[in-house]
Amino acid sequence: MPIKCNYLTQENNLSSEEQSEQRWREIEKYGDGNCNFKKNGFNGVFNRAGIVEIDKLAENFACNLRETEIDTVMLVKLISDNGSSPNEIEYIFWYENGQGFKTAFKNNKKHKPTQTEIEKYDWEDILIYYNQNVKGTELKFPQYFISHWTNLIVQLYQGEEFYSYGMQLAIKKEDEELPNVKFVRYIEQRLNEK
Repeated sequence: MPIKCNYLTQENNLSSEEQSEQRWREIEKYGDGNCNFKKNGFNGVFNRAGIVEIDKLAENFACNLRETEIDTVMLVKLISDNGSSPNEIEYIFWYENGQGFKTAFKNNKKHKPTQTEIEKYDWEDILIYYNQNVKGTELKFPQYFISHWTNLIVQLYQGEEFYSYGMQLAIKKEDEELPNVKFVRYIEQRLNEK
């Protein structure tokens, strides 16, 4: 009978299936509490919350802002599924005393996340775009050409209201007109500005 390597374990160790179940219990426990940034799969969006180091750092930073009574916080994840690629970056934007700020977590060439300096950043246009064009619209997700490619995930707190949406960046042309897709494209454009 053939045996796969991942089935081999010592008598006192958990099986691969038990290890997987334990891992998901840890991820669910990580999401306990009031901060939705730490909840994996919120709103049906796979956001990797609590799974890899770069996510945990960004999520903890964003949740800590909320705990200091900062009520407008946005977390934007540009991810490619593996969590350690130097192409991945996660941005945190917030308003404090009427001033906009941002920081980011990036994976370095050694595949370890590092935080950028906190800087003043005006992102009011993103909030205006969201409130005028997206807030209250139906969450429709696009169809995709491929799976497991670069994704952009947007999570936004305004007071107690929480918005969560994510999508692969390669989608079918007809889905580009969806309001939530247009919002992601707007943010993508803003992130690419120098």
